[in-house]
Amino acid sequence: MFSKVVRIGRINEMRYLTDGQAVLNISVVYNYGRKGSDGKKPRQWIDIGIFGKQAEGLAPHLHVGDQIFVSVDDLHIEEYESAKGKGVKLTGILKGFDFVTSATPEPKPAAQPKPEQIKTGGFDNFDDDIPF
Repeated sequence: MFSKVVRIGRINEMRYLTDGQAVLNISVVYNYGRKGSDGKKPRQWIDIGIFGKQAEGLAPHLHVGDQIFVSVDDLHIEEYESAKGKGVKLTGILKGFDFVTSATPEPKPAAQPKPEQIKTGGFDNFDDDIPF
């Protein structure tokens, strides 16, 4: 199992299998390793499949650029062929999920009233009946 904070890079449209089960595929990315000569860390992309009620429930809340925490199972390298030729991609199935950043800002706490200052009379009303 793989667990990491990632950023959503792409969200595909919801589709349904022949048995009616919902499927949503998202691509996420995270940085790893040391910075290169360009001053940037390398990136790793993962294509994640989300199935069933989890896919239907999460779909409206996922947006490109959102930072999320994912737990991915069945992580493996998959070969594919495109117009550009053969390639490989890292894929897995979503097992756990949590939002890291909120889409709506949290309300600011109400301003606290300043404590009232206590006025002192100074030393004019000082009783100097000190026994020493």
